[in-house]
Amino acid sequence: MTQAFIYRAPARVWFAELKQPGNKPTDDQLAYHARLRAAGFRVVVAWTLEDLPTIEEEERP
Repeated sequence: MTQAFIYRAPARVWFAELKQPGNKPTDDQLAYHARLRAAGFRVVVAWTLEDLPTIEEEERP
């Protein structure tokens, strides 16, 4: 499972699941995402590294 751990002080920690275009997270990965969300983390799925700056922008207050 490939993950990017993204954090930017003082913002909160969030997790990005990086998938190849056309692929979707497995059931196990979705269950892991649910556990992270239940713990209060934001979890996103991205298909390219170029998606991450846009997602990070959305996290800014």
